Amino acid sequence: LRVFYQRNQVLPRKILFYRDGVGENQFQHVKTYEVKVLKEVFASVYRNSGPTLTFIILQKRHHTRFMPTEPREGDKLGNCRPGTVVDRTILVEQEFDFFLQSHSSLQGTSRPIHYNVLHDENNFTADGIQTLTYRLCYLSARCTLSISQVPAVYYAHLIANRAKHYFRWDGDEKSDLSRGSGGSSVGSIEEVKNGLTNAMFFI
Repeated sequence: LRVFYQRNQVLPRKILFYRDGVGENQFQHVKTYEVKVLKEVFASVYRNSGPTLTFIILQKRHHTRFMPTEPREGDKLGNCRPGTVVDRTILVEQEFDFFLQSHSSLQGTSRPIHYNVLHDENNFTADGIQTLTYRLCYLSARCTLSISQVPAVYYAHLIANRAKHYFRWDGDEKSDLSRGSGGSSVGSIEEVKNGLTNAMFFI
């Protein structure tokens, strides 16, 4: 938020927060704890009232697959076309969630992403959040086509996988086994050079 302000001289008034890696049994914890923490961060950065927040959880680890009812309605592999949304019949009516198949697979059966709108202060309609989420999938810096999930979550995975290479263990170099078995080794994070601090170098 501070970097955003430095570059734009204004803070965002609406924030969409896409969160991955949450099971359905953790939804209530996320809603009561993580949304609260975000609000506390906004209060520390914003001088006046903070932004309106929409908190969305996406799930990839499921066994749901969709196929077109007519072969001519699918792509060349027989999958549903990118942009296919399922938001009724197989979902719970009381919840604000939907399946979105935003990409076209190179091989095999495409897997849709299950999005759950956990907290919404921006008053999105179902069509509004589905269309916005789908269009965001075209904004990846690595691909000219749409990808399977919103780029913000994809970027988070990239930087998390890269961060482990910046960790330096202190002490014995041969203590890999002891670290894995609860050893007492400690370490530190290498700092990124100044020119790359606020750049998306991990892409």
